[in-house]
Amino acid sequence: ILQLYLDLFLVNSVLCPECTDEEEGIAVSLVMVVLLKVMPFPLVHWLNYRKAYWKVGGASRMTLQSNLLRKYLTYDEQSQTEVNESRLILALTRDSGELVQDGFGSMCQIASVLMRMVFLVLYLAATMAVRGEQFTFQVALLRFSPIILFPVAMFIFLRRRDDTTVEVVKIQHNKQDRMIDQVRRTMLNFPIIQDYRKRGFYVDLFAEKIEEFNKAFADSQAVCTNNNMFSLWCTLLVLSLYTPIGGLQVLGGRLLLGTFLNNIQVIRALGEIWGDVY
Repeated sequence: ILQLYLDLFLVNSVLCPECTDEEEGIAVSLVMVVLLKVMPFPLVHWLNYRKAYWKVGGASRMTLQSNLLRKYLTYDEQSQTEVNESRLILALTRDSGELVQDGFGSMCQIASVLMRMVFLVLYLAATMAVRGEQFTFQVALLRFSPIILFPVAMFIFLRRRDDTTVEVVKIQHNKQDRMIDQVRRTMLNFPIIQDYRKRGFYVDLFAEKIEEFNKAFADSQAVCTNNNMFSLWCTLLVLSLYTPIGGLQVLGGRLLLGTFLNNIQVIRALGEIWGDVY
């Protein structure tokens, strides 16, 4: 929000042709803009660095992993023989990490994104009030329609893509489970493999599992890439519609150049926000 306002102030109040400030005053304003842009960066850097030591994700993973192993150790001998060791290992390493990062961890990210959305709406309303713009239906449609269109479009798209995405991820996990299980079987049967000279045969079996996993992984990445690109396509579409409309308003004197450029940045910020939500 601060960056958006500083860019708006820079174009509309400092570098505009109508500005009557002396060169010294303009220089002071430019220095202040630079300082306000630079000053928050050390704090952001420090917070991102400290985030690695907040122990939220680590403590959550440790709770899941330790309790999974504790549960396994309470099984009797018959129950333990029915547990697939490779799947237990993947549950302790892969699944628990994904659950924390994409499940519990995403709640904090969604809360952060929603707060950014609220502040963005307040920023748009505040800039209109400061400039004394009349709140008409046309102005509201141009300024606030992207805020409504982005979540609606993303919700419809993700609902339609949810089954496909879940399916390819499940297939990828299943192929990885089989690949690790093949390693487990090879290790358990190594004396027999060695005695009957079947090393090459088991290597070929493992290579087949790797190829199956690689294909499933590629399919999963392709689907996720298409999903991630949707917010960028929405951003491009909205910008393509707004640019000629806003440009004509600038040429007609009904919109300041800084406001026009600021609205473009807001649309891009909305696209990034909803991309983060996905």
